Amino acid sequence: MAVISGNISGSIRSITYNIPATVKWFSVQDKSGGGATVKSARVVSGSEIYFKTIVLSANASSDELCDIRVLANCNILIVASASVDYYFSLE
Repeated sequence: MAVISGNISGSIRSITYNIPATVKWFSVQDKSGGGATVKSARVVSGSEIYFKTIVLSANASSDELCDIRVLANCNILIVASASVDYYFSLE
């Protein structure tokens, strides 16, 4: 199982996976103290395909079980309007 995790304010793109994967679980937590909007996307041939937008209030978090397919040779893009911790689990 692969994990993508860290802290961002802005955007970050994962490495390119050369085999298909599935996002099984993800968590985001506001670290700015003022709330944040977090968008997640698959990047396929340069096109961003957003699969989730989460609006967090100050210091709030969101956890979600999911089953989101990521094709081979794609990336995962995370865009945050303020400082957030993120954790994505892939199989």
